[in-house]
Amino acid sequence: TEFLRQTTGMAFGDGVNQGIVRQNMFRHKEMGFTMSFPHDWRIRNKPNEVVAISPDGDAVMVLSRFENPRGSPADLARERLGLGSSTEILSMVNNALPMAVVTSKTQNGQPFKAGVIYLGENAYLVAGRGDSHIAFERHQPAISSAIGSFRALTVAEKEAIKPLEIRTITAAKGMTYAELARESPLGIQAEGYLRLLNGQYPEGEPVGQLIKVVK
Repeated sequence: TEFLRQTTGMAFGDGVNQGIVRQNMFRHKEMGFTMSFPHDWRIRNKPNEVVAISPDGDAVMVLSRFENPRGSPADLARERLGLGSSTEILSMVNNALPMAVVTSKTQNGQPFKAGVIYLGENAYLVAGRGDSHIAFERHQPAISSAIGSFRALTVAEKEAIKPLEIRTITAAKGMTYAELARESPLGIQAEGYLRLLNGQYPEGEPVGQLIKVVK
């Protein structure tokens, strides 16, 4: 997107040492951070960024990394986001990390809120915009919450990150894919993924057979 045009270089992928998505949470073991997207947004883990789209498709959030950061988070935000000198930037410490937060508009007039966060020698951008002012106002609390959720992983959390595995179970009588999806790490699209995995998309239920699940 336009207001993220100068960000690049983050190696994402669903690998243990790279970035993984579990439910609405993104964790990056190698870079040592985690954050939570709104629980009902669709999340895509792309090679250079993580993108989350609102249920109605009228807002989007992006997580990415800045190359060659310099200066304070506020300095970096003003430089990389093309902000004028009159744009107010709030500097703070959140979850023990230096952060700058700004609410402004893209060149196309779309309202957005962005957080620039330093963790070690790296700088990250968490930003969300709405297609309209009404959409932005509706989603701004969720965008703000996601920005504020960015934090460093603990040692225990890093060690707990494991790759997903496909396992075979016997479906209990009356078990449904909707029930399995509620306990799945695959997020809001889990039911569809499980149905595809077992050749029962878009309908049908397990009915006591051996099925594949993801753990």
